[in-house]
Amino acid sequence: EDAEMELAELDLAQQRPARVLERLALFTEAHPQSAAAYRLLGRAQQALPNSLQAVQSFRQLVALAPGDPGAHELLASALLAGGDAEAAERELERALALDPGAAGPLSALTALLRRQGRAEQAENLLQIALSRRGRRPQLLTMLGDNLLEQKELPNAALAAERAYREASPEAAPFAPALLALARLYERQARPADELLALEAALPVAPDPVPLWLRVGRLQAARGDGPEARYAYERVLAEQPESAEALAELARVHAALLAQPLAAHELAERAYGLAPELPSVIGTFGWILLQQGHLDTALPLLREAAAAQPTSGEAQLHLGMALMKHGDTKAARAVLERARELSPTLGGARPAQGGRR
Repeated sequence: EDAEMELAELDLAQQRPARVLERLALFTEAHPQSAAAYRLLGRAQQALPNSLQAVQSFRQLVALAPGDPGAHELLASALLAGGDAEAAERELERALALDPGAAGPLSALTALLRRQGRAEQAENLLQIALSRRGRRPQLLTMLGDNLLEQKELPNAALAAERAYREASPEAAPFAPALLALARLYERQARPADELLALEAALPVAPDPVPLWLRVGRLQAARGDGPEARYAYERVLAEQPESAEALAELARVHAALLAQPLAAHELAERAYGLAPELPSVIGTFGWILLQQGHLDTALPLLREAAAAQPTSGEAQLHLGMALMKHGDTKAARAVLERARELSPTLGGARPAQGGRR
């Protein structure tokens, strides 16, 4: 019996929910009092997804383990997936009645209340949990998230920032709070603060690779070529075939490090890995254009601009290529478009004179 359950756990971890159903169909018949089996069965049904069957399995789980807050939380998640928010709310309230500070049910319930426009009620729940369980990092982070949803609240963003900072003091960094801070700073166009928050989160983040990618972009935007290169190289150390990171590193080598050969090699490698990705196409075309390969660059830049009609940079690069090609009439139209999309983008000036 234990081996059968272990195998079902393994199948679920390996994203084979259908195998779990096969294993547990007979097992639950033979062991109708096994709460663990119904927990696994419901999770597999959710993964397929089949929310109706998952609800049935989790109801059985709740009947077998009525004092388990996690059982009510799982039932609530299946009810939400099936569109029954009212019943889900009741189950989450039952979970919190069993354990008032349980982070999972509290997070799910406050998120549900926010979606329903009841952010003030969600904050009351969080304040109760904070008073009962102490100012724990996870609870403070949820409080910050909730404050940001209260648009009518004066200084909501400032209050949220304080909550996130309290959740993650320098001596004990807490990744979710730091990432929430970074998102807040991004919305507020505070790149220096966003960069600091991301860098503080790197040592404690469960998956630092996406953070290194964001750090690379921020360092590149501020013109720090060596730091941007270091960040992108950290990404590539974990994901050597990331076309996105290769292309962005190529741009750093070209624009900030004055290393055209390295830029060409990286951009060509990125294009070989993902020739369908517009940003990669545009980067390779732009670097080819800078190196004087107009005939090769122009079709790539046309393709990138067509695939990214709202990207001012893609239109700008195509316009500059058209200028070099001598087609000033087409260049004028494309550069005008680039200026409309990104008025502050350097070089987006309409062509003057030339062929009509």
